[in-house]
Amino acid sequence: MTGRSNMADAVRAAVRDAVRDEARALGLLGNGDRERLIRMEERHRTVEQRVEAIEAKIDGLAGELKARDERADKRFVSRAEASDALGDVRKVRWMIVAAVVAAVLVVALQGKAAL
Repeated sequence: MTGRSNMADAVRAAVRDAVRDEARALGLLGNGDRERLIRMEERHRTVEQRVEAIEAKIDGLAGELKARDERADKRFVSRAEASDALGDVRKVRWMIVAAVVAAVLVVALQGKAAL
């Protein structure tokens, strides 16, 4: 946010300097022709208002993007989380296989012991 406000401040300063330079070039500051200077300052304020409106739009869009990103985070599982879950499933599968093999061995050993 500060980068955007610094940029807006730089634009405002550049416009203000341009208005003063234009006034000096026209000789307005020396001969007292205040009407032209006032009109140029009004243009400067208009530009400043446009910059502020653009800043507000950018802030609104940034907020919307952030909200979309948060919703997307809730909808989608990260690759690491999916990998962890798949690893857990594989561990459980091997535990089941090991339990079945152990049960078969126990039954087989009990059968041999009974003979």
